[in-house]
Amino acid sequence: MLGTRFGRRRAAGRAAALAGALVCLGASAAAQNGGLRGRVLDPAGDPVEGVEVTLSFLGGVNRTLTTESDGQGNFVRMGIRLGEYRLALRREGFRPHEEDIRIRPGAPTRVGEITLQPVAPVPVAAAPTGSRNLQVGQQALAGGDYQAAAVAFRDETIERPESGDAHRLLGVALRLAGQTDEARSALERAVEASPDSAPAWTALADLEAGLGRWEETAAALETALGLDPESRDLRFRLGGALMNAGDLDGAAEAFDGLSDDAPAAYQLAMIALNRGRNEEAIAHLERVLELDPDGPDADRARGILTALRPG
Repeated sequence: MLGTRFGRRRAAGRAAALAGALVCLGASAAAQNGGLRGRVLDPAGDPVEGVEVTLSFLGGVNRTLTTESDGQGNFVRMGIRLGEYRLALRREGFRPHEEDIRIRPGAPTRVGEITLQPVAPVPVAAAPTGSRNLQVGQQALAGGDYQAAAVAFRDETIERPESGDAHRLLGVALRLAGQTDEARSALERAVEASPDSAPAWTALADLEAGLGRWEETAAALETALGLDPESRDLRFRLGGALMNAGDLDGAAEAFDGLSDDAPAAYQLAMIALNRGRNEEAIAHLERVLELDPDGPDADRARGILTALRPG
């Protein structure tokens, strides 16, 4: 009995230390390591899964780290030594993307949303009869010419000011072109014209997320999910936005609706650890390994389980 209590106390101590490390880096760890966080999108603003993300150290030492984007286009890598790196993103069917970044101590370095351009133009969906502007705009958007896309979609909003889709597409093009204020105006017009359009609210959420406005992101995603309650992607993204906004109860409720999703189970484990509920965290981590034993979260789940379980 005494041994069991001692083992539990030792496991609790390990878990508390681990949870603390997940919330914020300690002084010594922060001095040594940092992290990286970002998201990969295609020109239409949809997430790109399975992108190989490589970090190559530029300090004269051969050091390469790799990870992969998940189903929501997100990638995260922790425990990275500080310094200058070359970030490379590659996926079949898209042009490679490279940029130099600096990994700093503390919170993960955010590279924001990175848009990968397709190798060949994406086929354009059939547009309504007489909607030449939409065809031209969608083709320009697929080819990465966001300014030309914005011009075409703006022309469409002039011809069809009542069209929520036209304002939404204009907002997407302007966001990708870096014209944030104009994009917000267009997307607010989109949800005003089509308040029952989940894509319009999702596009507004994408804009807010890119600016780190997590409460606004969550509000837009919650509306979109209410309009499209079967969307697993919207539910997962809502959970992530609520986590970033500090609403762990709301995030847990969102992720609970994805009972057969390994990434959602992993996020539930992180929430449990932040709350000090180690047994609950263990159950979620075991669920991660049951659902996807070779997935992107599997190795991290095994490592945390080793620290949580009494040994």
